[in-house]
Amino acid sequence: MDLVSIESTIVERKARKLNQSYDIDVHGGYLASVILHTISQHFQSTLQNLHQPDTLTLHLEYFRPATAGSADLAIKDVKTGKQSSTIHISLTQGGQEKVAGYATNLDIGNAKGVSYATDYTLSPPPTPVDVSKLAAGEDCRWVSYSNPYHPKSFTKAQTQLKYAMPSSGSPHPSIMDEWITPTSPGDKFTNVIIGFVADQWPQMAENYRPGSPHSSEGIVARATRAARGASTKRDQGWRSPFWYPTLLMNIEFKKLLPPEGVDWLFVRARAKQIKDGRMDVEVTIMDENLEIVALSNHVCFIVNIAQGSSAKGEGSKL
Repeated sequence: MDLVSIESTIVERKARKLNQSYDIDVHGGYLASVILHTISQHFQSTLQNLHQPDTLTLHLEYFRPATAGSADLAIKDVKTGKQSSTIHISLTQGGQEKVAGYATNLDIGNAKGVSYATDYTLSPPPTPVDVSKLAAGEDCRWVSYSNPYHPKSFTKAQTQLKYAMPSSGSPHPSIMDEWITPTSPGDKFTNVIIGFVADQWPQMAENYRPGSPHSSEGIVARATRAARGASTKRDQGWRSPFWYPTLLMNIEFKKLLPPEGVDWLFVRARAKQIKDGRMDVEVTIMDENLEIVALSNHVCFIVNIAQGSSAKGEGSKL
């Protein structure tokens, strides 16, 4: 997964080239992974003496849409300490601040302290799965699908992953469950990629729109047609009247993925309230053993594309 193209490696201020393969307005999760990569470099260079290579928490505020091309990231050390350190980071383009946030780093791999087993489980429980059969589409309890690439689509970020959704649909309209794996052979998920994963789930608000092709029922129907060899041309692109820009995103990392990465992750996204054009989303990211890798929370707007469109009628994030 080609997340970051580095133009320079100046310690305190870094230039990045944002990949145009992640939506017309660059995908918020992609930006989160670019930022996580930059933070990782900072703690491996400027703050390497602290031995705090792992991001524990990341808080991001999205002010304006970022676009493909050059971007500058600036880091300010807010607090450095023996156990953890916090930095402020901002991403700008053309003199405008697009994203800003805070991150706290420590050494997760060597952390010591009190631990208690809480016996937490997802409720309702996810559909059982045989992960070894997902790639071949041989687990009938899950239906696999992918999104075709189109250069003018504002859902291009979704083409970076292959998905599997319960063939029975969502366990509740407010919930979206999925297993995901990178599209490109050899690519794997690492902790830096979790920023992208945390913002990569079907929109549960579409479950409340009867007949939506982007509801869990609509996605399963589309995937089933594709598996049977039927034409899916009419299924391509985003066909909802609404778009769901992220205003802020928080991520807490619960464990380190192995350095070589993993092939599959489970994601559950759940909304507690959808009201007055706003939506909260709680995201739980788990590994193949259903152990928590990261938790994420979002605040999103629900935007009418016709009222918030950019050039040529394409949707844009506010």
